[in-house]
Amino acid sequence: MTETLRPARFARRGLSSKRVRPGCLFRRFSWSTAMATELAARRAERDKILAGGFSMAQVDQMLDLLEGYVRDFPSKQWVLCHGDLSLKHIFVTADGQDGAAVRVSGIIDFGDWQSGTPVHDLAVLRVREPRLDLQPLLAGYGAPADRTYRRQLDLHTLTIALGSLAFCVDELDQPGIQRSRDQIRALVADLDAQCR
Repeated sequence: MTETLRPARFARRGLSSKRVRPGCLFRRFSWSTAMATELAARRAERDKILAGGFSMAQVDQMLDLLEGYVRDFPSKQWVLCHGDLSLKHIFVTADGQDGAAVRVSGIIDFGDWQSGTPVHDLAVLRVREPRLDLQPLLAGYGAPADRTYRRQLDLHTLTIALGSLAFCVDELDQPGIQRSRDQIRALVADLDAQCR
């Protein structure tokens, strides 16, 4: 690149960076507005959730749980979220020694990036990779180990899992429906147990 073109290219990169600065992205959003949209989407998907194997009473119970989530866990901090985090988007490396800890060396495919609450990507990862062991995942994520955080995470995961179930019903994806249904039932059971 010539010396005369370099300043113009850096200026364009700077302008692009300015457009994705968190202060610019997240100023417009509020927790109540974002979650009202999510709740409306889940209500609109009621028939698909019913078709996915849940009763009307179960759907109502889940929607009540999500309304409590909005009320009890307002997020004042918005962060940049990957939006579609799964194992296929995470690169890991070891330090080259036997038994060395594995570390994340890169994350790819930010095509679904969005602003969101700090638990969002962890909840998406749980839905996409339901067999992952949650405790080491939470420790690696730097998440608090208390029951309050776990309830918040479970509720956010429920929001995403219900949307995933509706998608699988639309696609007639029977394995996906079964996987989503099993995950949702486990989440609701865990949430019920947390209240006892």
